[in-house]
Amino acid sequence: MGQKGRNGTKAQKERAAAAKGGGGARVGITDAAEHRPDHLMSAEVFSRRRRSIVHTLAAPGDPAARLLCFGSGETREWVKNLRDSLASAPRLVLGSGDAVEVLRSRLVRGFRLYQSTVHGSFLWKAVFECVVGHPVGYSVRARTKARPGGGVALRLSIGLDVRYECPSRYPSFVTGLRGSSELCPDFPPQDGTPVQFVFVPSSRGHAELTDEDILSERHETGVVLHGDSPNYRDAMIGHLRLCGRRPSIIGATPEDCVSQERVVVSYFPFFRQWIDEEHPGESPDTLAELMGFPVRPHRGYDRESCDVWIQPAVQLMEALKTMSVDDAVEAFRNTKAHAITDPSCTFALTQRIINRLSNDDFDEGKQRALFYKHYEAQLERVTMCLFQASEAQATGRGYFSNGDPMG
Repeated sequence: MGQKGRNGTKAQKERAAAAKGGGGARVGITDAAEHRPDHLMSAEVFSRRRRSIVHTLAAPGDPAARLLCFGSGETREWVKNLRDSLASAPRLVLGSGDAVEVLRSRLVRGFRLYQSTVHGSFLWKAVFECVVGHPVGYSVRARTKARPGGGVALRLSIGLDVRYECPSRYPSFVTGLRGSSELCPDFPPQDGTPVQFVFVPSSRGHAELTDEDILSERHETGVVLHGDSPNYRDAMIGHLRLCGRRPSIIGATPEDCVSQERVVVSYFPFFRQWIDEEHPGESPDTLAELMGFPVRPHRGYDRESCDVWIQPAVQLMEALKTMSVDDAVEAFRNTKAHAITDPSCTFALTQRIINRLSNDDFDEGKQRALFYKHYEAQLERVTMCLFQASEAQATGRGYFSNGDPMG
């Protein structure tokens, strides 16, 4: 949630961050070092922390981490970009006669790395990402190993060389989450210059999903959070898991980040205008679901048309003309998976508005004012519920015992 909607929880997180035994090195405390927003992890930082990061994210035998450049495909078309790259890549044919081997490009899952500084402690985030691996050919690789009695042993092996391609212009799997500043990093500048990022291939990334599941666009994927302050990391993970479907897919290991079903949210009247005008830092879908707005499963990449984003709202308005409020709440019971506030008051307001539309004096400006006031009240309820849940969570972990944060 945005700054205004998180004032209460921000205080809690600041207290939780004041760990007495964070368990890691702290950078020098200056105004610049205390808080630095998320940005792509540099190759230099990764090289210093390679062992710890790779151990956290990857499995033994996974390919080595590498620097990649963003592609040129539209960000919101990340599935299409991956599919096009896989379909258009030529097959690699090796050998001849009966010893022919045909190699095809494949999807490679892994993580894209970011770094930040919070309360003087270094944090890094690994956002789930998929790229395309294009086989290049086999090569001979040499490794040396010191012998116990002195000298060096030379070991030769043959391995497949693969070229990795990121076909999308910007980070694929966090499109639309820019408002969630606590979770999702800023995008690279759109100035045409190549921007590199550290990519860590990992077979552990959303192992519960097949490649087709990932390419279906029916699942939300997550983020691994780590760094020099385990206590602050755990407090942040615990807080974000309360904050809605998409932010809740976060953990300290890839296994902790379990995908969730992607849904389409039906906005009530004037909600998107209210978000854009009054709370531009909020994620509309996340906040709408927390407020109990109707949702339905996303049809995925193979959806019939873009009407999937529009039709639910139309159906909702038509249904409310004949439904009672209780019937509407029952019909959209699946909204309660992540809802914090009761949606019945929003249903009731919408129905009252529908019944007064025949009144010439009840113009659009009055309708907008009523909904804006209602949404502000709902946001306050969501904020208070999140604050109370975060406080209870922190107290349960003993963070505030004896007046000692993180005690």
